[in-house]
Amino acid sequence: MKRTLSAIAVLIAVVALSSDAYAGPGKGKGKRGKAKRHAGKLFAKFDANKDGSLTADEVPEKAWARLSKADADGNGAVTRAEIRAACKKKRGKKNDSSSES
Repeated sequence: MKRTLSAIAVLIAVVALSSDAYAGPGKGKGKRGKAKRHAGKLFAKFDANKDGSLTADEVPEKAWARLSKADADGNGAVTRAEIRAACKKKRGKKNDSSSES
């Protein structure tokens, strides 16, 4: 049960970071700030060795399946910067497809 709740928490953070709600750096207010704080808490909780990255052995399997897509350098670890870059790329694709309509 505890592992399931942890997996849900990670998935919520990934969705929050990859959604349009996280459009840039937050200042602690509104949706962007809330998403940034939540991500920080998740890194604090799951980054067992405190190296600033998440790996498959640190997060639940279902969460890793999604997080690993952001592993730009293929080293088996995902940093906050890689997650932000993946989110920007995803938002760019959304913006491109919506402008074609």
